[in-house]
Amino acid sequence: MIQWFPQKKSMLVKIAPWTISLVLYTFVFPVELLRRLIARGIRKNDLIPLILPLIMLRFAPDGHVLPTILLWLSIVVTHTYDFFFIISHFSYYLIFKL
Repeated sequence: MIQWFPQKKSMLVKIAPWTISLVLYTFVFPVELLRRLIARGIRKNDLIPLILPLIMLRFAPDGHVLPTILLWLSIVVTHTYDFFFIISHFSYYLIFKL
């Protein structure tokens, strides 16, 4: 169990919540997109996040579909990681530094 009160903690207890939440949060968008598409089919709202990969595919050389999709997924995962990093540090600042 995570120890919330300030006390002497092992390195695993200090780092594990950050690592686990980072990995889980990074893959929320692709998993939720697949879950929504399987559960209720394609709607107009579901196509909005796919505008960027469609533009990337339009200007990609012929036969480069898979690398373009992988590049788009790496962009999504990287920016999700950046967002998590900024928000987690900002929330820490709001909670403990004010």
